[in-house]
Amino acid sequence: MHPQARSGGFERQARATLAQEGVEGDRCTLLFAADLRYKGQQSEITVSFSESSQQLFDLRSTFEELHHRQFDHTQEQGIIEVVKLRVAGIGKLEPVAKESFELVAQEAKPSAYRKVWVDSTHGWMNLPILDGAPLHAGHWFDGPAIVNEQTTTILVGGRDRASVDPSGNLVIEVNSRSAA
Repeated sequence: MHPQARSGGFERQARATLAQEGVEGDRCTLLFAADLRYKGQQSEITVSFSESSQQLFDLRSTFEELHHRQFDHTQEQGIIEVVKLRVAGIGKLEPVAKESFELVAQEAKPSAYRKVWVDSTHGWMNLPILDGAPLHAGHWFDGPAIVNEQTTTILVGGRDRASVDPSGNLVIEVNSRSAA
């Protein structure tokens, strides 16, 4: 059976799946590949092809070229088996709008203080603890400090300055301040 005929169902399924996600027409790309081997052999070689008849016609020569490169021989009259057919559907999405928040431009205030080992020079220090969730675009603070987020804890070093950018990201400028 012709690989194109066998992959037709996969192609329809890939296009239908992309359409369910709102991706259609020229925003869809389908990639086809076949895992091929000579009859009676165990090793398979993946050969990419397109829907065009010319590429399908070249499937054997492409397989033999790749086989020769990998195994240093071909079987001129060998029967080639199609072990697997693959179709990958790739959808090009519209760019995501960059979220921007209004700047508050003020120093962030700690919610608590905690005794923390900083380093061998500074030893234990009572550091400000900031909750990450209430920080907004324009908030800033100098280290040393700790920011508690839902999934992580961030140490802002003693010479660092932290600020929240217009997209809501915490930006740490490392060694941006002179030693206190």
